[in-house]
Amino acid sequence: MATVNLPRPYARYDEAAERRRNEVLETELNDRVARFDDIETTVNRIILTSPDGKRWVLEVGNTGAVSSTELL
Repeated sequence: MATVNLPRPYARYDEAAERRRNEVLETELNDRVARFDDIETTVNRIILTSPDGKRWVLEVGNTGAVSSTELL
């Protein structure tokens, strides 16, 4: 597993330094998401948000059938 090296924190809050730290995190996360095709979870559902803002639960049954239900 690759490591991420973040800039060290300053003794006082520095907005520019915090922006740089966030850029490093965003870049690393985006690179990793783009690099890996498989996403594995130990629970049997995933919650996704559709373009209209509704939240949907994706579930998989023991036969492999996938279903979705609106999360109210």
